[in-house]
Amino acid sequence: MTSFQNSLMQELTGAGWTVRTDINSLSAERVEILSKWMLGKRSLKLKLELKFDETIRTLFFREIAVEQSSGIPPPTLSVSTTTQSGTTVSENRRDISLGGGGTMAYGKARQWVAQRCASEGWVFVLKV
Repeated sequence: MTSFQNSLMQELTGAGWTVRTDINSLSAERVEILSKWMLGKRSLKLKLELKFDETIRTLFFREIAVEQSSGIPPPTLSVSTTTQSGTTVSENRRDISLGGGGTMAYGKARQWVAQRCASEGWVFVLKV
């Protein structure tokens, strides 16, 4: 594992992500929105997949938002703003619910990783 991979792993862990590593890859996930009540629950997880190719100093990046619900999810008010430029999508979302809620910034981690790649001399490739 390179120093670049180690620094990304440490920064993601410090930001509250659950990180798993492999020889040339890193995956991270974090629960962004969680609402629970007696009849059910609803959660939204962000997942990151980073694959490193050291020979060409390229990072292949994928970001996934997974929403799950079980039972009867609590009544929720959601406000979101979505922007798209080509194949790049970003979304800011805020959920308010009886049993919790939260905020999600889909695309924020992508921007941060792309900036880190540029500062380290790596090429950032977004996988759609």
